[in-house]
Amino acid sequence: MELMIKKYEINIYDIDKFLTLVNKEVQKYIEDYHFAYQAVEYIDPLKPSKEPDVFFSKHFKFTYQNEFRLIWVPENPSMDIEPFFIEIGNMDEYAKLVVL
Repeated sequence: MELMIKKYEINIYDIDKFLTLVNKEVQKYIEDYHFAYQAVEYIDPLKPSKEPDVFFSKHFKFTYQNEFRLIWVPENPSMDIEPFFIEIGNMDEYAKLVVL
């Protein structure tokens, strides 16, 4: 029996709506933080063109991932933040699940 593994991606058409919903849900679990988001910059670690941003840079061997990150940096960093899950509901209005 052959195992078939499907690959998926989510295409988000209204990024502002998505970011607002996600950030609103995260606010229920953490307070006093800086929310930021941007596309990851892929760098050659042996020849960096500038000081890498620890939040938004990654080894260039992962360029194929085309990653976009959301981060929440607490004003007062703490090691005792518990893991949590968020739910943003149905995304059909602003996104589409695509089978690759």
